[in-house]
Amino acid sequence: MRGVMPYLIALLTASFLLILAFQIFWLRQSRQTIEDQFNQKVSMALCAAVEGLDGCSPGNCTLQADGFKTFFEDGKLSFQGDCIHLEQIDTLALSQTVGEALRFYDLPEQFEMSILHEEDPACKPESPFCCAIGPFSAGNNQFISIEFPGRSDYILSKMWMPLISTVLLLAFVLLVFIFTIHSLLKQRRIAQFNKDFFNNMAHEFRTPLTNVKLALNRVMQKNPSLASDSYLHIVEDENEKLNRNVERVLALAKLDNDQYELKLEKVAVKKLLDDVVREMDELIRKSKAKVAISDQIDQLQIWADPLHLSHAFRNLIENAIKYCQEVPEIHIDLKATKEGVMLIFEDNGIGIPDNQKKMVFDRFSRLEPSTAKGFGLGLSYVKMIIDLHKGKIKLFSKAGRGSRFELFLPSTMQA
Repeated sequence: MRGVMPYLIALLTASFLLILAFQIFWLRQSRQTIEDQFNQKVSMALCAAVEGLDGCSPGNCTLQADGFKTFFEDGKLSFQGDCIHLEQIDTLALSQTVGEALRFYDLPEQFEMSILHEEDPACKPESPFCCAIGPFSAGNNQFISIEFPGRSDYILSKMWMPLISTVLLLAFVLLVFIFTIHSLLKQRRIAQFNKDFFNNMAHEFRTPLTNVKLALNRVMQKNPSLASDSYLHIVEDENEKLNRNVERVLALAKLDNDQYELKLEKVAVKKLLDDVVREMDELIRKSKAKVAISDQIDQLQIWADPLHLSHAFRNLIENAIKYCQEVPEIHIDLKATKEGVMLIFEDNGIGIPDNQKKMVFDRFSRLEPSTAKGFGLGLSYVKMIIDLHKGKIKLFSKAGRGSRFELFLPSTMQA
């Protein structure tokens, strides 16, 4: 959890920033669309205001304020008025006509209008806020130019829906982000508490278990006749099981704290397997199990930690015996490769369902349903040891059809 936590936080942060960037981009696009629509409406309003002026027949004329009227007909802006000379343009009447056109297109009614000559530097004929008066006078080079002081407020008023939706979405994502981080931190604290508890428990168990073992050996030395006592053997076996579990917990704790180092030496893999099977002879006899080891590569050696590698082999054999509802049959094959050795542990046990394969190597995870005893540390310990040896472990299994574990151990590791 400690190693994964920074990556999860970084991933969540990146996701939030990506959503934020997308929302900002979307808002900008929305604003640009509204501005384009605004400019288009302004251009249409100005064109509509000027369009009817071509009804004046004299060459140089414009609208007269007296008798000037504007009205809408069939959705189009129209007007009526008398012609006067160009130099007598009534800007008030023209401003009223433009205002009517702007209201028709649902545009801001507050605007500033000016009449500019084409030579005027402020005149920008290509702008949507500028329109030539020429339609009603062929020789006229004047333009209507308008500006909107409240243009920004109008644009923002049209963006209230995208703005609110963006704020709500970002607020929701941020709350989910905070809740997720809080939950992860809480789980991390719980995981740390559980780890510390098991580590402390393992250390507390280590001393009494060692003392029990020493006491048993002392009793058997003083009374050789008790060496065959079945009850003492039960105590000895259970003490050994507890000792192995304690060592697993402590090894896992050292790995979490980056304090674990392998003690590498040249190891004959076949001989190591034979030693493990011989040490497990009593368990194998009690379960009536059959263990067959391939003898094709007796002399193959690799660099490895013999103590913990033997514990990993033992765990796999114990699991094959423990999770079997008939007479256990275990086949162990060894295959030499260019890079190292491949060990295949195959059994006829209950198998592992597809939905539980991903969790079998997790700490404290156990198959369900299962009545077998244990802490769920065996396969987690095996994977840890194989990983420390820079190897790989693969699982192939079907429910009710046994399991096959393939272990690859490289021969290139050096002491």
